[in-house]
Amino acid sequence: MLLPCLFLTIIIGCVLSEPFDEHEFRKALKKEYNFFREIHEVPTLKEDKKLTRSAQLWAEYLSTAPGQTCLHHSLYGGENIYFYYSFRNITPEDLAQKAVRAFYEEIKYYDFGKPGMVWPAAHFTQMTWKSAERMGVGVYTASVPPGETHGGCNIRSSEAFPARMYFVVVHQFPHGNIMTPHHFARNVLRPKNPPKHLDFAWNGNSTDSETTSTTTPNFSTTTSSPKTVSNDVTESSRRASKKKRKRDGDNAKQLLVEAA
Repeated sequence: MLLPCLFLTIIIGCVLSEPFDEHEFRKALKKEYNFFREIHEVPTLKEDKKLTRSAQLWAEYLSTAPGQTCLHHSLYGGENIYFYYSFRNITPEDLAQKAVRAFYEEIKYYDFGKPGMVWPAAHFTQMTWKSAERMGVGVYTASVPPGETHGGCNIRSSEAFPARMYFVVVHQFPHGNIMTPHHFARNVLRPKNPPKHLDFAWNGNSTDSETTSTTTPNFSTTTSSPKTVSNDVTESSRRASKKKRKRDGDNAKQLLVEAA
């Protein structure tokens, strides 16, 4: 059974109007993806035109999808989805880094001593799946007209603060997250010498003691403007992050939900 994973991130800031370079974004995301795969000593992924087309089509579809569901998966396995919206622009490099590191930080939920499917770590395991060989990246940007709301995501825009949305879809092949301990043991490997500046929680699997990530999910809010309020939404991570809600306090707010 192949299990996809879904990632939704919402960021609020101030708006600028600059074009978004999709080509540079694809290059940057592939670079980030492979950077983390190399930490686990698994082969880097090569760009595949067919996968890029399928990912791009789904990213475009999500931008206009009707109904009350904010985001949902295609029937394609090996799929990661990341959504970001903002009242300010973001560079291709920054968006790629945010998406990939959000996927990867889920390593803190994975126990390498007990290989198997762990929903809160599904983005991490998909991204670092050893047998994957090719990848395609789709990205689509859209604006919410002033005074309107975007579907199930409930993103409201205004004259003073028009919102821009970024839909990111990654397709991989062969697909990861095959739901048997045997496949996970062979394809999800421990990291080798992870960079010290990446302050992720390793769950006791790779370091002497557990550390707290600088991007550990937190649920504080801010009412001042134009400070940023961010909202990272990953499937099935709500329970794993519940204990962190009371102690984490910065400018970000992150919510965790089940994938459709």
